[in-house]
Parts: sequence; C-alpha cells; structure tokens
Amino acid sequence: MSFQYCLLLVFGLFAAEIYCQGCRLNANRDKYLPLVFHNYTTYFQLVVPEMGEVHLNTGESVTLACTGKKNYLTETNSNSTYATCISGNILRLFRKKIYFDDLRCNKDIRGDIRKTRTICANGWGYITEIGYQIKNNDWFTLIEVCYDDDNGVTFYTAHNLYGNEIKYSARITDRPGFSTDGLGPGIAASLAYTQNFQKSTFSSLLGSARFASYYINRNSYLARGHLSPIADFLLATSKRTTFYLINTTPQWQVINGGNWKSVEASIRKTAEWYNRTFRILTGTYRVLTLPDNKGNLKPIYLVSKDKFPVPREIWKIVYDPETQLGIAIIVINNPFMKKLLKDDILCDNICDQYGWGTVNWNDASRGYTYCCDLSKFIEVVHTTPRLNVRGVLRGIASP
Repeated sequence: MSFQYCLLLVFGLFAAEIYCQGCRLNANRDKYLPLVFHNYTTYFQLVVPEMGEVHLNTGESVTLACTGKKNYLTETNSNSTYATCISGNILRLFRKKIYFDDLRCNKDIRGDIRKTRTICANGWGYITEIGYQIKNNDWFTLIEVCYDDDNGVTFYTAHNLYGNEIKYSARITDRPGFSTDGLGPGIAASLAYTQNFQKSTFSSLLGSARFASYYINRNSYLARGHLSPIADFLLATSKRTTFYLINTTPQWQVINGGNWKSVEASIRKTAEWYNRTFRILTGTYRVLTLPDNKGNLKPIYLVSKDKFPVPREIWKIVYDPETQLGIAIIVINNPFMKKLLKDDILCDNICDQYGWGTVNWNDASRGYTYCCDLSKFIEVVHTTPRLNVRGVLRGIASP
C-alpha cells in the first residue's frame, strides 16, 4: 500500500500551497480513463485501486494505456506511455507535468480477446483470455474463459473479486453492446438471443408452436446471462470489458433477475465481510431438457441441433486462495421445473449449514439454488479446474 501525507505551506499572510508526498489518482472518473499498470520486469499488473483511488509513491512510475484498435492517449497520441508520480494528482509525462484528471483516451476501452492453446475442462475446451493488449506482446488478463469453439460452450470463466474494495467500485450508466469476438465459427449467438429466433428454434425442437409460445414469450425468454458479472469489477473500463458473448450463457430471464442475482450479491457481500480477494469461477453443466409435444424430453440447443446448448445448471465457485476454503453454489436453469428429482441434485445441499442462501433459493420458478462442498463438487463436475480445498467457506449469515 502506498503512503501519502500532505503539508500546508504558508507564505506570508495569504498565500498557501498544499504539498503532497505521493499521488492519489481518481480511478472512478469515467469510461475514457486510461488504464494504470505496474510495469514489472516480466509482466504488467493492473493497479488495484484503494478506496476508489490509485495510490503511488513520489517518484514511482507506472504505464498508462489506452488499449484497443485506434485508441490512444490524447496527450501523447500513443496507446501507452510511462508516467511518474510527482505529488497529489500531478504526473510527469516525459518532461511535462500534467494533472491525471486531464488525461483521457480518445475512445472508451472495451478490452481485447486472446486465444490460447491451453487445454481446460478436462480436454473439452481451450482458454480464451479477455483482457488488454498493452503494447507489442505485453498482455494483461482480466477474465479467463474456458471455451469450446466447435460447439459454442463456455464451460467456465474465472476472475478476481476484491472484497476490500468492492464498495468503492465505479458505476457505469451506459452498457455497451455485446461483442461477438472470440465466438467459434458458426455460433450465431447474437441471433440466438433474439426472442423470435428462440421461438422458431423451440417450435422446431419441441414440434409445436404452442409449446414454443409457452416457453418463449414477452415474460419468458433466454437472456444473455453474464458469467463473470459487471458488478464484481472495480473500474468502469473493467466493467465494460465483461461485455463479450463468450462471457455469457443462455439463462432464463426470470432466473437471471431472480436467484442468480441473489447469488452474485451474496458472494460480493461475503467477500466484503471477509475483506479478502476471492477467486470466482462461474460455469455451466449438462444440457437443459424440456418435454416435446409427445412428452419426450428434448435437449435444448439454440444453434442447429448440437451447438450453443442451454445449460441445465449454472454454478459459482467461491474460493479463498489464502485459506483454501471454498464453496460451490448451483442454480438449476429451469423455472418450469415442477418437482425436484434425485438426478437434479449433484451433491448434498449444505447452504443452511454454512450460512448461505435465502428462502427464495428454494423457489424453482426463480431458479432452485443449493450449495455443495467444493471438494465433492469438483469430483462430480469434471470440467471444473482442480483446486486445493481445505474446507468450506462460510457465508456471512453464519454464526
């Protein structure tokens, strides 16, 4: 943590000047704010704000970056530059002093996509990174996505949740459109999320336009459910960087605004209460089935007969790397479920035992939600990453 102190220097009877040792830069200014990186020997690290500010020591240098195509820092006409803290919110760029609040990118930062050949999900997918191309080959990863190009399946995403800073996170008033970058060939996800397309697809899959209208209508449809959610990130630029379709999964809107929203909020409150940085993994499992016009269960895919599946379960892993405690929270993505069957539950529900959940989590129309011992969940769901787990992470309602 950087240290700063300020002195009030008085000259004569009226003139005064405030001199600050160190810099405090407003990290929540607007969407045109350049990203601030620590430039270490072999890698770049995005500066984590402290109470909504970037704290630097006097003389400390950072890299300011405006990432993305044809984006640049208006003061230098370059996409990245070194800056050195003088004091307060004054930086030195080359030989020029400038207020940080006067620096801006010529357009908002949306982030970039980088495909890798790193295998994930037990060999079913590859890691795609959502992050920032700083310069040349220098890269920072904000979200890891385990994705199957061929079938359009996002198995999971992974990101950090800074519990000690989440209450100071920036607010965004406008939401960018979802980017299709990173999707596999033939995965028309943008089209698949339209209600007309969904109604047509359901009519074909279930053999009945009447059945389709029951599932897909003005009040019932499959929404773009964020996996790594907007509200988990601190900076306005980082929040906007979540808007990639590979960071979504088809989720019933009533669940997205119901128990799924409650799960996300509970995790943030718990991270804040513990005042720790959690690793959050969010994923999908199995394929949702619904009865057709003859009563036979049909798997639901939104693109052709075997691409872009609607998941049966959507899950969250909350993991504290420091203590190696964690928990898995599972939401059944089926608001039409009338009865909970044995095959619907992956492992014993421990929500009440460890202080997680509300009474609404038992409501299937909002997405039936339960908790699993993380070690047992990993044994059952083989597409999850391997983690060293020493015990169960308690929720904030626990005694």
